[in-house]
Amino acid sequence: MSRTLKLYKLQTIDTDIDRRRIMLIKIGKLLEGNSDVANAKAKRDEAADALKAVEKQRDDIRHERQQQEAKRTASDKRLYSGNVKDPKEMQDLQAQIQSIGSHLETLEERQLFVMEEIDTAKDAADAAQAAFEKVRDSYATEQSKLTAKKQSLESDVEKLRIARVAAAKALPSEDKDRYLKLRKLKKGVAVSKIENGACNACGTSLASGALQKVRSSSDISNCPTCGRIMHTG
Repeated sequence: MSRTLKLYKLQTIDTDIDRRRIMLIKIGKLLEGNSDVANAKAKRDEAADALKAVEKQRDDIRHERQQQEAKRTASDKRLYSGNVKDPKEMQDLQAQIQSIGSHLETLEERQLFVMEEIDTAKDAADAAQAAFEKVRDSYATEQSKLTAKKQSLESDVEKLRIARVAAAKALPSEDKDRYLKLRKLKKGVAVSKIENGACNACGTSLASGALQKVRSSSDISNCPTCGRIMHTG
């Protein structure tokens, strides 16, 4: 096996590892949390709070009606008990009963209005809850798929790591050092395959003489433009 082929095989393994590690980083971020779920939950909670607020208004009105009904009942009882002799007191009781009646009518109107608001708020709360559950369930399914993908990628990386150790051991230390330095300088791609007479990394076309030298020589040649190690395949 030629020196450049050994280097190209190591490059192929490293590229595969790099790609999988990038995918693992992306999956890790997706598994950390989902803004769609958080937004749906916030809307659900907001709708639930709005429903509670109008339900409290309804309960407050009911309580106030009960108090006013009790007051009117007490005033009616006193007015018709026969114990009130003073005309002014009787007049005051009648006025009070009438005022309570007017207030009760107002409370009844408010209660009807609030009941309509409750119906609207309940529909909104139910819709928000359904939307949240849909997003949550969809995210749970997606999480399961992402977790399975993550495990598969981690398994691939481990197998590739083992293969890399073997590929690196097959290289002379000089070639390995040269490869690693170029990996750092060339964004992870130290070896470029020559295809159709051109460097696959930068696209530079090689003169026939230079191409023949790369094919026939046991020495390592670098692309005259990008500086990567050239492999003819």
